[in-house]
Amino acid sequence: MDLDKTKVSLEDLNKQQKDAVLAPLKPILVVAGAGTGKTTVLIKRFEYLVKEKNIPPEEIILVTFTNKAATEIKKRLFLVFGKDESFLQRVRASTFHKFCKNILESEGRKFKVCYESRAVDYIRQAISKLNLPIKANYEIADIIWKIKWLQHLEKKDITYDDLLRAGRHCTALSDEEIRNKYPFESFKNVWNEYENILKSNNSLFFDDLQFEVDKLLDDESNRLKWEGKVQAILFDEFQDIDPVQFSIIVKLTKNRRNIFCVGDPDQAIYAFRNAIPEVFSKFKEQVNDVEVFKLETNYRSTQSILEVSNELINKQKTDFSKSLVSAYEDNIGERVKLFITNNPKREVDEIVNTILDIKKKELAPYRSFAVLFRNWSFGRKLSETLTDMGIPFFSEDLKNIWNKEEIKDALAYLSLAFEDDILIANKSLLRVINKPTRGFGQKSLQLLKSEANRIGITLLALIKRRARKDPKCRKLWNIIGDIRKLARRKSSLHVRMSKILRASGLMDYFERSEPQRLININLFLSFIFELEIGDLREALDKLKELTKFTTDRDAVYLSTVHSAKGLEFDYVFVMHMEEGKLPSKYSLENDKKIEEERRIAYVAFTRTKKLLFLSSSGGEEKISRFLKDIEPLLLKTIDLSEEYEEQDDEDDESSNEDRGGSLEENDTLLDDVYEDE
Repeated sequence: MDLDKTKVSLEDLNKQQKDAVLAPLKPILVVAGAGTGKTTVLIKRFEYLVKEKNIPPEEIILVTFTNKAATEIKKRLFLVFGKDESFLQRVRASTFHKFCKNILESEGRKFKVCYESRAVDYIRQAISKLNLPIKANYEIADIIWKIKWLQHLEKKDITYDDLLRAGRHCTALSDEEIRNKYPFESFKNVWNEYENILKSNNSLFFDDLQFEVDKLLDDESNRLKWEGKVQAILFDEFQDIDPVQFSIIVKLTKNRRNIFCVGDPDQAIYAFRNAIPEVFSKFKEQVNDVEVFKLETNYRSTQSILEVSNELINKQKTDFSKSLVSAYEDNIGERVKLFITNNPKREVDEIVNTILDIKKKELAPYRSFAVLFRNWSFGRKLSETLTDMGIPFFSEDLKNIWNKEEIKDALAYLSLAFEDDILIANKSLLRVINKPTRGFGQKSLQLLKSEANRIGITLLALIKRRARKDPKCRKLWNIIGDIRKLARRKSSLHVRMSKILRASGLMDYFERSEPQRLININLFLSFIFELEIGDLREALDKLKELTKFTTDRDAVYLSTVHSAKGLEFDYVFVMHMEEGKLPSKYSLENDKKIEEERRIAYVAFTRTKKLLFLSSSGGEEKISRFLKDIEPLLLKTIDLSEEYEEQDDEDDESSNEDRGGSLEENDTLLDDVYEDE
């Protein structure tokens, strides 16, 4: 084709991008490395199909993996096509689930989509109906995909030991004996009852939309009908496709083979969601006459970062290997830095000090920094240090922070400490009376509530009455007294709240059972610190306003590697690069899993624009195998000092001598608020 005569503007594209955009109307795989402009290529391909090949936009399906990506593509197409609202209405860019929902609705199917919020209620109903000993207090919706995953394992003839091991990762089963005894059977029964509830409510769970479409297309007449409605398919993030989505795509392009798939096999990190890491190879095997294009010119990172990233990922050879190179010849950049210590606290301090140093020297905003880790539990100490130092930080989880069970628990304790309204405080007590476990099980709690109702007093008042004779009630009453004393201190609200949550036992409880939940509590406290407001109600009201606009906040970004995929930052820190952490301890004896862990590290490295900082706190003997692969390219610092220890705060207002006040002291403090009548 004469590029000078094309109706599509291509002057801003490099040769590899142009070749991909103008590829024949046949099965195309575009292997797009990180930062190589894959979205631009998708947009230009869409424009090319409409302007050059005269394909109506409503007959082009553009599939993305997130609503955010679909919205961004629509915005860019809106600009490309002259801000024509009527044209934009014809564009079919959506997630795969939305695409499947549209097909089912076009077929006349009447149903309600069950999203996670409603699924939580249904799961609770199922657990209650079956009377199972499952403590379903935390993230119940998380059970849904875990059950499907366990069912998938069962079909694959995975051993029972594997199922037990899987069950131990399911946080919804918080009792260790229950997890060990029957994780799979419990979940399977819950799942079956949950599906019965869905059917009775004429609902389809979000993920079931694509299963229904796949079954629909098994009928040849339906397949031909829908294939006829689709002239072209553009698929973004193709490496993340799962088997059902792959099946649908193959069926829709059996005869009309105009499909354009863009992705990066080296960024395939969602096997745990049933994605197919080898999908590019599988596509070439099952679809005839596939042509492959590569995008290797990187517009994001320095050449130093790219050399390290290339060296890391090319240790595992594939049919789609590539080597990224910076688009700018003089963009060498600083060498990638590696810090090795044998002390996790020292690692955290090095990261924080480096952030502060760069911020001062480069006048860099906090939002230009990201700290990435393999899973949330590894970021807890960092979040605590940032909170203590008053350095703002942010995570994607903040968007839904008010729905987090740990935040509801924290607010309940704060209400007990600050609230003078006995009814509100009483409601808060009901939520956290047995968090942490204090012997107030459902049966004993019901007896207490019945007694309080019979006498005509609140549960709080009854706890006070029983405190003189009942050790459990005395211990609880003393805790309530302790946290109310802390609430009346003269220190800042942030400090008082921190000490209240520690004195309540909630922080220790999460530290022992689910340490990742401390991240959100620390995040919550960091926001309170920034507000510099002394009144709890005023601070919470202000915080609710701010959390609506979190992405505009100048704050260090803390994230798992998975959540950071697709993002970019000037300065990136990848911490805990040790054997057993990155790579994960669950992958060490499985070559396929090690390959995925390598890709996870690669995704982390390639988020970086200017400076990449790697660190390990396991000493030299435990550093990640991935670091050993790239060590010659790194600027290494080693600090194995044994003298570096975290000092206790001698001025801690909630020290032992100030906690667990006498029963008489707490009675005097609380009598004016929690009267018996």
